[in-house]
Amino acid sequence: MNTGQNLRRCGFLCSAFFVLLLSCGIVTVQHAAAKTDDQTPRTSQEVNSALDTLLAAVTDKTIPLTAENLEPLLELVVGKNATPDSLPQPSKNEAGSGIFLRDTINVPLTTFLEYCYDPAISPAALFPASVRLGHWKPGSDIFAAAPLWKQAENLNDMHILRGTEYEEITPDHFSGCYYGYDLHRLLILMPWNGKRVFISVSRQAGPSGVGLKGAIVGDDSDWEYVYTGVEGGTARAIGWMDTYMYDSASVTFFFDDETASRTRYAMFKWLKAGWAGLNVVKKSHIQSGTERFLKGFKAVIESPRLPPAGEIATYAEKLKMQPEEEQIASLARYSARLEEISAEDSILKRDDFQQVLRNGGYGASLTAEQRAGVLVKQYIKHQIGKSPLAGLEQHTQPEG
Repeated sequence: MNTGQNLRRCGFLCSAFFVLLLSCGIVTVQHAAAKTDDQTPRTSQEVNSALDTLLAAVTDKTIPLTAENLEPLLELVVGKNATPDSLPQPSKNEAGSGIFLRDTINVPLTTFLEYCYDPAISPAALFPASVRLGHWKPGSDIFAAAPLWKQAENLNDMHILRGTEYEEITPDHFSGCYYGYDLHRLLILMPWNGKRVFISVSRQAGPSGVGLKGAIVGDDSDWEYVYTGVEGGTARAIGWMDTYMYDSASVTFFFDDETASRTRYAMFKWLKAGWAGLNVVKKSHIQSGTERFLKGFKAVIESPRLPPAGEIATYAEKLKMQPEEEQIASLARYSARLEEISAEDSILKRDDFQQVLRNGGYGASLTAEQRAGVLVKQYIKHQIGKSPLAGLEQHTQPEG
C-alpha cells in the first residue's frame, strides 16, 4: 500500500473523540455574524479575540476574565440574535480542522452540573460511548470550591475554577486506537443577560500517550469495549503505526433556555492527531466523534431512570474502597462472557486480545481504576434500563 493510501486510512483514526485540538493558540472563525441588541454585527476579530482570551486563560491566571471581554462571544453563542444563520464555522489552520455545533440537553443546568462536575462521579458513568475513565488531579480547584450546582442556584457573580484532569477515551471506530492524556481546564460560571452561563475550556497539556489497541464489542450503542494496553491499532493499514493526539482544546457553553428547564449547548471544537507529526483529522471525523459523544451522554443524563447524583457518587466511592480480589470477582461473569464473544469476533480472536481475554482473565488484566470504570458503566446501564453484559446487574453493588 502506498503512502497516500496510508494517509487516507489513517485520517479516520481519531473520529471518535469529543475534545478539541488547537496548537499555537490561533483560532479563525468564519461568518461570525451574530448581532448585538442594537443590530451592530460583531466582527470575526472580536469573536476570535474572546476565544483566544479564554484559551490562554486556561493556564494563565493573570489574564482578566470579565463579562465585558467575553461579550462578543457571549452575544454570538448565547444572545437572543444568535440564529442558525449566524453560526460560526472555525476554519482549518495550523491547529487542524474545527467545527462549531449547537444542541439541547433536556435537563436543567443545575442538574447537568451536579452530575458532570462532582469529582466523585466517574466520567465513565456519564460519557459511556466516549470516555473510558478520568479523574481530576490533586490541587484542582474543584476539590476545594463550593459545588458548582449550589453556586448556580443563586448566581450573582462570576466564579472561576481551574484544574487538570486525566482522561482516557474509548476505541475509535476505524482504527481501534484509544488514547490517554492530561487536560488543563478552566471553568467559568456566570450570570449574563438574565441567564446562567457555564463555560468549560480545555487545553491538552501535551501529546497523548501512543495509541493502544482496543475494540468495540458488538454494536457501539452497547458501550462495551476491550482494551489491550498494546501499542498500535486494529485496522490492518495502521497496525504498525505509532499514532498520537498531538494537542487539543475546546470552548463549550452551557446555558439556560427560555424556561430554565433545559440546557442549551454550544461547542467550538478542533482536533489534531495522526502519526509521524502529520495531522490527518478532517471536519467530518470531528463531527462524527462529537455526535457519538452526545448520543451516549444524552441517553444517560436525560433518562428518567437515572439515579440521583449522590447515589452514583456513593457507589463510585465504594468501588474505590473495594479490595482487588472483590473487584475481580465482581467482573468474573463479565470476563467469561467477553471470552465467549471473542471466539466469534474477527478482532477479539487476535493474539493481542486473547492475551487479556483467555481463561476469563480480562478483569485481572485491568488496574483498580479501570475495573471500577467497567463496573460503574454496567451499574448505570442497568439503572437506566439498558442490558448490562452477562447480567452484571447482579454484581454491581459492592458490600459495605
